[in-house]
Parts: sequence; C-alpha cells; structure tokens
Amino acid sequence: MNEYTAAYEVFMSQADSANELWKFYSAVCLAVLGATIGSDKFKSSRKNTLIIIGAFLLFSLGNLLALMQVQEMVFALSEITNSLSKTTPFSTLVLKANTVCEITVFHIACDFALSCAIYIVSRKSWNPSS
Repeated sequence: MNEYTAAYEVFMSQADSANELWKFYSAVCLAVLGATIGSDKFKSSRKNTLIIIGAFLLFSLGNLLALMQVQEMVFALSEITNSLSKTTPFSTLVLKANTVCEITVFHIACDFALSCAIYIVSRKSWNPSS
C-alpha cells in the first residue's frame, strides 16, 4: 500500500504540473487574441500580424516541449500506479493519462486555430500600403 500511495502522490504532483502548463498556455492564448482583437496597433499591418503570430508560435513551441516532458512522466506514472493498485483495495481505480502524441496533436491544433484567428481578425484592418 505504501508503494501505491507514493506512486499516486507523485502522479498527482506531475499531473498538477501539466495542468499549470495548460493554464499558462490558455492565459497567453486569450491575452494574445484579446490584444489582437482589441488593439488596432497590433493588427495595422501584415508585418505586425506576422510578428505576433511568430512570437505566439515560438511561445507555443516552448510550452509544448515542456508539456511533452511532463506528460511523458505523467503517462509513465499512471501505468506504474495502475499496476501497483492491483494489490490494494483501490484495484478498481484506473488512472487515465493522455499520451504525449495525443497532447501534441491537440496543442498543435490549438496553435493553428489561434494563428488562423489572429490572421483573419487582423487582415481586415491592414493598411493598403502594408
């Protein structure tokens, strides 16, 4: 039971780390989109739009790389915890963690969607000379 408890606590700690990375990512996404929609300065030219998208994608890459490392650990710990639970009263408890591939695909889809949204919202405000 002690091994199970220790594995479960480490799993939860790593899962909390992954959740914090997702929260930070979500906050930045909302801030970037809000700034783009709310400020004419950000969307006044194609150059500004591309800089914003580029900076966002650079942030997203760093966030994804950190998230991949944490998620790899979360997935491994879920497997360990599930195998240890078979010898405890918690044998019916099954921890389900997404794979690194699943979170990568989702993250990239979100990055693409937000980049497209920034481009579409900004394009209407470009000066003809930009």
